[in-house]
Amino acid sequence: MALYGGPDFPGQQPRRSRGFPRDVGEFYVERAGPADGAAIADISAAHDGETGAGIIERWRRHLPRAFYVVRDARMQVAGFYCLFDPREAAPTLLDNDPITSNWITDLRKNPLPKGQTALFLRRWLSRQYGEAPSGVQAAAWLDIKRHYMERRPFLQRVYLGLTNVAPYAAVAEGLGIRVIDEPPTVIGNTSISSLELDMGPLSVDGWLARLAAAEIGAEQDGLLDERRRAIVLNGRATDLTRKEFEVMRYLTLRQGEAVSRTELLNDVWGIKHDGGGNVVDVIVASLRKKLGASASVIETVHGHGYLYRSPGLSAEIAEADAAVRQQSSRTAGRIKTKRLARSRF
Repeated sequence: MALYGGPDFPGQQPRRSRGFPRDVGEFYVERAGPADGAAIADISAAHDGETGAGIIERWRRHLPRAFYVVRDARMQVAGFYCLFDPREAAPTLLDNDPITSNWITDLRKNPLPKGQTALFLRRWLSRQYGEAPSGVQAAAWLDIKRHYMERRPFLQRVYLGLTNVAPYAAVAEGLGIRVIDEPPTVIGNTSISSLELDMGPLSVDGWLARLAAAEIGAEQDGLLDERRRAIVLNGRATDLTRKEFEVMRYLTLRQGEAVSRTELLNDVWGIKHDGGGNVVDVIVASLRKKLGASASVIETVHGHGYLYRSPGLSAEIAEADAAVRQQSSRTAGRIKTKRLARSRF
């Protein structure tokens, strides 16, 4: 059982810009038991209607370990959330739920790298406020982050659903969460938008490092804007496709390292290298085209793969190479002059 109480959460700064309200109070979070089923059903029906509540109840019956309840000071159920690894769920359950069916489709279109995993945050609700920001919602989110930490370094992607994205729009942008389905999925009289948090190949640690850099205003890279999934050149943003973004981010996270094509295929595409095909080269060529004059930041390591250098370092290397070439040209010129002079005598 986890206790969250006081005006601030343990380890959290007082600011609430990331969706945490000030009136937290005290809440206990624990795995739901059989006796909590009625409370979960009541909360679901009150906010998502009978059809939505029926789907949640089906999940609770078949995957009870995915449910956690938030209890108030009187130990009453004030809210709940449902979180699970899709590999633990029966395919029929995933397919019969319109929301998880969308998420499975997205995973098939954009497979995870080998060894990486995903989580489905199917629903979280407060009895009083539904999915809106509240102390119950904040306690649930903090407990969900505990799951993130326990699953590193293998957790890469989290899917979640919201009926109203607006209250969380700024928070979602800051955390790197994006909407993946337009228009939203309709269940009964409720429209639910699907969102995705892709933490990248470095899992939770890489995600937290990027958040920390953004928090203190540190520049991680002068070209890649992760929030917009775009390359920024001279103040102008150029959107990237999903694979372009993933390859660019993978290379920037391993700045200065020679990354093999096999590693890119395994970690970005989630497939084993079979010795054939040029999908990596095609994406890199597309990136270089969009990078324009900055294309040199992605260097080709012949017979191996690619290496990324930050724009500043890349410029310094180019200047150094130019200086070496100029010096070599002058030296060659002097040697040629000396040889000509000697030939006259």
